Amino acid sequence: MAAEEEINSVEITPVKGGGRKKLVLVLLLSSLIGGLGGIMVVKTFLGKAPPAQDESPDEPDSDDEDNSGGEGLGGNDPGAEDDDAPPDDAPPSSPKELEKFTVNLNEPGAPRYLVVTVALKLDKLAVEEEIDERSLEIKDLLSSYFSSLRERDTRGESAREEMKTNIQRRLNNTLRSGRVSQVLLPEFLVR
Repeated sequence: MAAEEEINSVEITPVKGGGRKKLVLVLLLSSLIGGLGGIMVVKTFLGKAPPAQDESPDEPDSDDEDNSGGEGLGGNDPGAEDDDAPPDDAPPSSPKELEKFTVNLNEPGAPRYLVVTVALKLDKLAVEEEIDERSLEIKDLLSSYFSSLRERDTRGESAREEMKTNIQRRLNNTLRSGRVSQVLLPEFLVR
């Protein structure tokens, strides 16, 4: 029984010095690792680095959760432009490809048809949005044009260039927010 009392009476005393240092070191390392992980996630999913911390005080920080400071600004302004979004008057970075058209040609006798894909270089981003919004009108306009063609209207390079000019003219007469600067026909087949 005396041995049990000895075992139970053993007192555990913490080692003095070094406990706080270890805690601070662990916290610093985990903060560093977490910060680096956050930067990698932002770069991976958003494709860019987070904004620098040394921004000028004149510019409001768009990452703040409370943007309601000021006279009735009310936080997130729906009319405010996103700093990362290009302006509507900037040209798109790549051509706007429309869906593939398959139409019968205006050819008496043997039935012939045209398979064509149209891609458009636009002068403003707003035009791309308008084309998306008015896609049925644009499709109808182009289908009507293509089905009015005869086989001879599709033969040769000069015929293709004339088609591109006619498509560009028709679209520019229809669009309100900008212009088509170039028409491309990446797929063009008459059968």
